Amino acid sequence: MILVSLVLSAAAYLLVVFYTGYDKVIDAFITIGLFGWIFLISCSFLSYVVRFFRWQLYIRHAGWNIETKTHFLYYLAGFALTTTPGKAGETIRSVLLRPHGVPYPVSLACFFSERLLDVIVIGLLASLTVTIFDDYDAFVLVTCVVIFMCLVLIRSTLILRLLNYFTSLTNSRWLQHLFIHSTTLLQTAQQFLHWRLLAFGTSVGLLAWASDPPPTTTRCRSGLRSRMRAMACSKVPWSLA
Repeated sequence: MILVSLVLSAAAYLLVVFYTGYDKVIDAFITIGLFGWIFLISCSFLSYVVRFFRWQLYIRHAGWNIETKTHFLYYLAGFALTTTPGKAGETIRSVLLRPHGVPYPVSLACFFSERLLDVIVIGLLASLTVTIFDDYDAFVLVTCVVIFMCLVLIRSTLILRLLNYFTSLTNSRWLQHLFIHSTTLLQTAQQFLHWRLLAFGTSVGLLAWASDPPPTTTRCRSGLRSRMRAMACSKVPWSLA
């Protein structure tokens, strides 16, 4: 499955390259230049480092203290499988952390919390982008309200009660296992979602994602406003989904 994902991802990148024009891609590489590439790669690496410290904080908060160097390599190893559907391959960290005594529910709950915070951060960044347009104020307000309601819902016991109810209602063993594991995941994740840790994790996420290389270059400024509008309006619903 992993090999298939990697092959399909590589094929998709090659199709994009040939569809957009091989010469144009090469020209873009040359235009950016050596120092430009160093800057972009440094920004991406900084984003990984910042997010790693958030991940390490969660693991330590759960009661496990792992050597920083080894833990950082485990964290980077997860990105090697980021091409898998839903980035589920990043959960390979759970397998690497298991010999250190970290239970699967704890590491998976950390992964779930990280993805949830990334959804919040991407939604907020996209909303901030939209604020430069006067006719999108209502869109920003609705996005912030939906994000806040989702946080309150996940932190409440309502979903846990619903999962327990569905577990007792179904006769399917597969569904029972699904509801039980989902309940365990949410119960474990809630320890990472109290307001203080949530605020810190969101702030770190904002710093990490803001340090990612920008999607547009100075050569694309002619359609900057339309590009920003399209980017923002597509990212918010996608991230919420």
